[in-house]
Amino acid sequence: MVLLLHDDRGSLPVGAVVAYERIEHDNGATWSWALGTIQRRMDDHSCVVRRWDREAWGDDVLSSSTSGSSQPVINVLTNELHRVNIRLKDSQRRLFDAERSIISRRNSESSTNNEGNTSINEYNRIRSNAWVQSGVSPTGEMATCIHEMNHCRARSKSLSDELNRLKKSPTVAPSVMCFTRHRGEEETILASSLIRVLPVDVDDPICVITEAEAASIETEAGALRVELQQQIGRANDHLQSLMTELHCLQTYNEELEARTTLCQDAFLQMANLGASKETPRMPSASTLENIEQLRNEVGETVQWDWQKNEPQHRGKAVTTRHTVDFPWSGADILVENKPEELMATFSMEVARGLGAPPHCVSNVAFHASPMGLTAKFDVYHPVNLPGSQVDALLRDYGFPYLQHLHLGADGPKKGLDFAIEEVCRVLGIQEGKYNGLRFDEFVEQLQEINMSTDKDAYESEVGDMLILMDKLHSENRSLHHALAKSNAEIRKQTAETQREREELKKRTSELYREIKRLNDVLAKLRELADSQEEELQQYKLEKAHIQHVRTQRQLDKEEYHDKDIYCITLQEYIKEQGRVARLQQEIKEEERKNQERLCTFQEQNQQLKTLMEEKTKEIDELQLELRVFRQKRRDSQAVRIQDGLLTTHASPKLASEQISETVHPHLLANEPLFSVTLEELNEIRNTNVKLAEEMIEKAEIIRELEEILTQKDTKTVKLETTLTQREADNEKLAEELVQREADNEKLAEELAQREADNEKLTEDLAQREADNEKLAEDLAQREADNEKLAEELAQREADNEKLTEELAQREADNEKLTEELAQREADNEKLAEDLAQREAVIEGAEADASKTIEGVYSRCRELEELAARRELAATGDVDILERELADALVQLKALEGENAALAALLAAKKAEMVEASDAAGKSVRELESRLSAAVSEASHERAMAEKLISTTRGALTAMVEENQKQVEQLRADHDQARATMQAELVAHREMRNARINERLSHPELCDSASPQVPPPNTDVPVAPEVVRSEPFYCVTLDELNKTGTLNEQLTRALAQREADNEKLAEELAQREADNEKLAEELAQREADNEKLTEELAQREADIEKLTEDLAQREADIEKLTEDLAQREADNEKLTEELAQREADIEKLTEELAQREADIEKLTEELAQREADNEKLAEELAQREADIEKLTEELAQREAD
Repeated sequence: MVLLLHDDRGSLPVGAVVAYERIEHDNGATWSWALGTIQRRMDDHSCVVRRWDREAWGDDVLSSSTSGSSQPVINVLTNELHRVNIRLKDSQRRLFDAERSIISRRNSESSTNNEGNTSINEYNRIRSNAWVQSGVSPTGEMATCIHEMNHCRARSKSLSDELNRLKKSPTVAPSVMCFTRHRGEEETILASSLIRVLPVDVDDPICVITEAEAASIETEAGALRVELQQQIGRANDHLQSLMTELHCLQTYNEELEARTTLCQDAFLQMANLGASKETPRMPSASTLENIEQLRNEVGETVQWDWQKNEPQHRGKAVTTRHTVDFPWSGADILVENKPEELMATFSMEVARGLGAPPHCVSNVAFHASPMGLTAKFDVYHPVNLPGSQVDALLRDYGFPYLQHLHLGADGPKKGLDFAIEEVCRVLGIQEGKYNGLRFDEFVEQLQEINMSTDKDAYESEVGDMLILMDKLHSENRSLHHALAKSNAEIRKQTAETQREREELKKRTSELYREIKRLNDVLAKLRELADSQEEELQQYKLEKAHIQHVRTQRQLDKEEYHDKDIYCITLQEYIKEQGRVARLQQEIKEEERKNQERLCTFQEQNQQLKTLMEEKTKEIDELQLELRVFRQKRRDSQAVRIQDGLLTTHASPKLASEQISETVHPHLLANEPLFSVTLEELNEIRNTNVKLAEEMIEKAEIIRELEEILTQKDTKTVKLETTLTQREADNEKLAEELVQREADNEKLAEELAQREADNEKLTEDLAQREADNEKLAEDLAQREADNEKLAEELAQREADNEKLTEELAQREADNEKLTEELAQREADNEKLAEDLAQREAVIEGAEADASKTIEGVYSRCRELEELAARRELAATGDVDILERELADALVQLKALEGENAALAALLAAKKAEMVEASDAAGKSVRELESRLSAAVSEASHERAMAEKLISTTRGALTAMVEENQKQVEQLRADHDQARATMQAELVAHREMRNARINERLSHPELCDSASPQVPPPNTDVPVAPEVVRSEPFYCVTLDELNKTGTLNEQLTRALAQREADNEKLAEELAQREADNEKLAEELAQREADNEKLTEELAQREADIEKLTEDLAQREADIEKLTEDLAQREADNEKLTEELAQREADIEKLTEELAQREADIEKLTEELAQREADNEKLAEELAQREADIEKLTEELAQREAD
């Protein structure tokens, strides 16, 4: 078995048999494991397996085993043991092949040098040292083979023990588990649930798991579950941190939404109170779109409730009252200066501490005392969460934001607290008068304030507020746009940072791999450099040895060249030549003296030759028969060696032995008895090869059928998947069609609403145009009156002398002017009252807008700080990755520099070694050849001369004795040779007789070939022609029997393959029928999909048309809104001109109205103004009621 690593689970081949984890729902939803075959990989994290069925060793099996009629368990174990032994032999064979390849590769040079030494001891020595030469370790193939052999031996031992146990005690329950391969159900599992790979062949239908293997699998499964639980824990911790950040952002978004809504309501209220006949001016389409997008984002983040974690308690909740004490000094300052900020921060902190939505906290009340701050509030929580647990959670929470707020209690105010302060400053109210009040309470008390303060100061403040209101409106729109753009930019930068981080991680891993590869190359280069250095030192030692040899030969140390290498000098050669001439002269003298003595011994030599011929004739007769037996023995071994499949039992020296060499009888007795010819063995082999070829053909047919069946299975699964997908698409298209219909109805309603708004805006625009025309006519009339008054004044000053005469006329004119002035003053007062009302409304809206915009400013700053923190964190990660990348690049550069230095050093050493090796090798070879030739020649001549001089003197006197000794020695050698040849002949004859007897005893070989008669005794000579005519027996009977057994096994396997072919063909036909049925159903679903697609396309066209109409209507609305704004600006301009004209009129009136009658008339006008004020107050109340109604309608629209 092979244990899976974490990185190997996503790259398993299709078809591998694996053990994987699963949950047994039938056994109480407990963890277990099962066997399955990987069919296909869905992705890197999941795959589809076909589960194996586990065979149960039931009572019926045990009873049958007891009775002896059937032994299924023992048969299964026997077959599995046989398969394990086959795998063990295959592993051994692959191990021997790998070992043989290492021996041939690593010892080629030593084999060349030791070519003549072919003894079995030298071969074993080379084989045993093959792994340790040059520091070589076993290869990966050898390690795999050794691991498989160990596993097979352990498994074979376990199966053998279990088999013996069952044979001894048949009633004992077996401890092994048996799994059967069937076309069972397929399961989609995660790659993380894979435990290990089992070594099961493709065609094995059964897999047996021993008790030890099952325990090992369960142990590994437990460790795997622990590892996965640790990963889940780390993921949960990361999720909790993300949820905490999400709650913080949720609170910020809710605050921003509330302030945005408040700002929008203020704008609508200002527009509603602007004029009695004016419609509220809606914000621009881009502002509404940004607000809607922000609300959607906030709504998506808020879609969480406590009840979702407990579906069984849905709808059951309770509200409880809780109290939290803060032992702070100076808590009254915080409650007095920042009540609104304290309320919002405390609600947010409680929600974060409980992990609940903010709306679950309500009715918050604060009480400041010298001992600290006490907060009482209500919490809406599920019934399964008791109030004591809520108090415990709050006690464990530290309230960091509230602590920070307490430390900055004397700091500047924010939000609604700052808005109250600004309103008090604008209205001239004493600072600190309303400290401690919340904004709602402040607004209620503000309505009771007497608005009769200085009118001029109030009007100037109102003008400033109008200008500020316009600026704030513009800034608000720009802030909304900037906020949306900033959010999009933050998301974009976050995505880009994540992508850059992944790319940097990928590049860093590639650099690490490259560094590892360069380190390996560097180590190899270092090893190569060391080996080259050793060879160079070897060559230098050889060169020094050459110089040492020349010194020993007393030769001068002269320089030699590549072509001419001389071992001795010319003077040495001449000296040696003279010495040889002297020795030759002495030899001739000795030859002359010895020639006389030579004739004496020739007669004795003739007698010895006659005796030698007689003995030689007798030995040749025995030698002829012995040569025939030796030739037959060598031919048998040669035939076995040429065959290549038979084991060579002879000595390695047999191939190099001559026929004349003597063979010891003990060696012949130890050799195997060859009684079968190679032709007989080849007949059985050919039969086996033919059966094996048929077996391979059948296996190929089975493989093709299995491939076709697999393709059919894949096609079936694909059709089923496509069918399921099409059904899901149909349901999705139907739902989308219903949704599109609802959208169409909604768009139609919205379009109708927009048309109504357009008509209303058009009427409002027409009314504004009429008002503008009326104001323009009044302005023209007043300009004419002003010109007329100026002319009259000039005339009066010119006609001062005629004042008495024209007094009556002037009094009439004064009365007329007084009436006109009264009318104009009434108009002016009315306009002033309207303006005051507008300014009051604008002031209130401006106050609300100022606090809202301050909140927007603070929220923008918080969002910018959050974005800056995220960008800083992303930048920090990028910096870390860049530093790692820089370190990796520095290390890579250092390795490249070291590699270049080593390469240069290696090249220099290699060049030096090549040069030295060439010169030294050539010089050594030529020097040794010439030196050996010269030395041998001189030594030979000197030895010959000395020998002739020393031996010829006493040779003649001792020749008689020596001839006698030679005669005796020849006789002894003859007798010994005859005895040796006789023993070897007896051994050969005995082996021939045993071979003939064994063939005669075999039922199949007794009639196949000669000889067919019993052999004679070993003392009877055998004619060489008879031995030569006998066939070559080079195969033992055991080898023949093994080949026959293999023939029977192949015949049985061939029959099994034919049965499997028939079964696969039937299953293939069934799969084709199922595929055709699925294809028809798929075609029907495709037709339905096309129909739904056409309907959906028609609905989309209708939606696009309605969307275009809606966009056109929105453009018209924007255009009308812009026209309305232009008209309002014109009205303001006309109002300012009118005020200027009225100032001129008042100046003229002061010069003309100098009488007491004007005072009485002004008193009456004051009474009239008070009545008008009361009427305007009633109209103001009516308008406030209309504003509340519009606010409720707007809230209803937003809710819809």
